[in-house]
Amino acid sequence: MPTRGSAYITVNDNDKPTALPIARAFSELGFRLYATGGTSAYLERHGLTVRRVNKLKEGRPHALDLLKNGEIDIVINTPLGRQSFRDDMLMRRECHASSVLLLTTMSAARATVEAIRSLRENTLEPVALQDLYIQSQARNNKTSQAHGAPVPTGHVD
Repeated sequence: MPTRGSAYITVNDNDKPTALPIARAFSELGFRLYATGGTSAYLERHGLTVRRVNKLKEGRPHALDLLKNGEIDIVINTPLGRQSFRDDMLMRRECHASSVLLLTTMSAARATVEAIRSLRENTLEPVALQDLYIQSQARNNKTSQAHGAPVPTGHVD
């Protein structure tokens, strides 16, 4: 999951109010924002700086060009309608080919923002499952001893 770069947002009219705080969060995280005409206008009206990108039917350069050029790291796309379905199919295909994160619901976009915040704030260390098991057993043993219960040895008689 990219923790910096750019986010391309193209959402249907019903999702624009929900997309606003998500776009704002991406912007606060330092992401450059790209959006199609309607989404771009909506976000700009609410104080965000957004680079407008053509829809596929509006001519080049369009979103697929930006994806192919590696200029987009995350795509938020909630299409609606027949033309959007065709564009969505091409967008999905290019995201897959370019290994770009594609989010098709507002809940997934919201969760992604939270995940990026978490990744930036916390250092993640790999832990072996065996170590987690040993720690869990040690905690269970301490709890059993505190309550006067016999401590299991792991052996069966």
